[in-house]
Amino acid sequence: MSTAGTQVRPHRQVGTGLVLPFMPPVGRHWPAWGGRFIGIIGDAALILGPLCPVELDWQATDTWARSLRVGAHTDFQLPGLIELQIIARAMPDLFAACVHRIWTCDPAPGVPQDAMTLDLITGTGAMHWGRRFNCFAVAVRRQPLNWRSRT
Repeated sequence: MSTAGTQVRPHRQVGTGLVLPFMPPVGRHWPAWGGRFIGIIGDAALILGPLCPVELDWQATDTWARSLRVGAHTDFQLPGLIELQIIARAMPDLFAACVHRIWTCDPAPGVPQDAMTLDLITGTGAMHWGRRFNCFAVAVRRQPLNWRSRT
């Protein structure tokens, strides 16, 4: 089903989530949601927020993401590795300025003091020892969805 030419109707709040009258196109900017719609993961819409303008160590990027405010939304964080892979596939031009790696919120397997990054060359996760290297980052938020209509 094509959404070209479809008039976008504002979403309506229902309980703690949203009722979607349609599925928005991937990459569409949704100011009311604080960013770009990437897709549905579980019972939430994955919303892509800003790209960090400079490379920072993990702690600084985590602090940057958690301190973001876009409109009324203050629930941003670094994405998980799988979420970041979905974003990179959905919007490949987004990371054109990034040289190599992007931080995730995921700890390294078996080494919780280390963090995973997405390697933009291979598309796979990689570890950064001690979270001290500088990498780019993006912020995401998860907009809860309510799939049941209450009319």
